[in-house]
Amino acid sequence: MTLYNITNQAMLHRLRGAVDSLTNSTLVRVASGRLVALANGRNRTVKSHRYVEYRFFGGGPDLPFTIWNTWRAIALPQEGDKLPPAPPIFGRAHYWALLEVPGALVAPLVPIFQEWLGVAPKWVHPNVLVRVALLDPILVGWGEDRSPIYQQASDQPVPPWWHGSNRMLEEEEITPPPLPTEGEGS
Repeated sequence: MTLYNITNQAMLHRLRGAVDSLTNSTLVRVASGRLVALANGRNRTVKSHRYVEYRFFGGGPDLPFTIWNTWRAIALPQEGDKLPPAPPIFGRAHYWALLEVPGALVAPLVPIFQEWLGVAPKWVHPNVLVRVALLDPILVGWGEDRSPIYQQASDQPVPPWWHGSNRMLEEEEITPPPLPTEGEGS
């Protein structure tokens, strides 16, 4: 995996925007390995209005620490981690922009992993450079009014991981043990 230090201030701005969006979002998906948490109602004041659904996927590659919402996604890959396929979002083609940034820029995401998965990327420290993959639209040019023109996703399918399911991986069914009947174990 080739990393690039940020030299483009616009990329840094998009990274900060993605971190802000993900930390303030009420609906996020958080993944690590084969565990995905679909957290709905995050940041709501009433805890009874917060829901989470967990899914475990067996028989496939592990995902790096990844967090995403409807618009934005950030992964914190380590050496050797494979990034999931970049999804088209709202008709635009995207790619993973690989960056190396101070950990302080992505540190606000660490508590979200801890809160919803019970684990967090231990290598993210404020004063250390961290590998970051930012999901970014593919820019193809500029309009006459100086607005960006993005590559359209030509019937590119949305990868299942984006919706919190991964049909590419075989979903492993986990059956909880039966509840004890009255009189048992007392």
